[in-house]
Amino acid sequence: MRVKHGQLDDRGHPYVEIMVSATGSPGSGVTLNALVDTGFSGFVSLPVIAASELRLQPHATTRYEMANGALCEPVPLARAFACVAGDSFAPGVVTISDNATVLMGVEFLRVCGKGLLMFSGQVILVDEKGLADFAAKQP
Repeated sequence: MRVKHGQLDDRGHPYVEIMVSATGSPGSGVTLNALVDTGFSGFVSLPVIAASELRLQPHATTRYEMANGALCEPVPLARAFACVAGDSFAPGVVTISDNATVLMGVEFLRVCGKGLLMFSGQVILVDEKGLADFAAKQP
């Protein structure tokens, strides 16, 4: 079972290293430290500067409903590819945000086939199939 260890910052927020690419070609893209945000249903959210460096081209906008029920201002969307560092790229729609933090959302976990394990002192991403196989063998 493939395992990728992340880390908790000093406030206890989980981060994992990911790669994002405009083309998905092997060797392309940039490595980023992404906050794992299970409240974000999207794929990846990038700061404007990172999206510009990747030369991502916005093709639409969307509005997200925030936890308090309010709608955010429209945010640009661009097609891109992302993966856990060391894996193959998966396609997705990236949100381009004024926020300075890179976010990895639930859609990233789903598309990349990853399970998320969080403990008091660590963050682990595992291949979903390996985790399911392991769980099935437990009494």
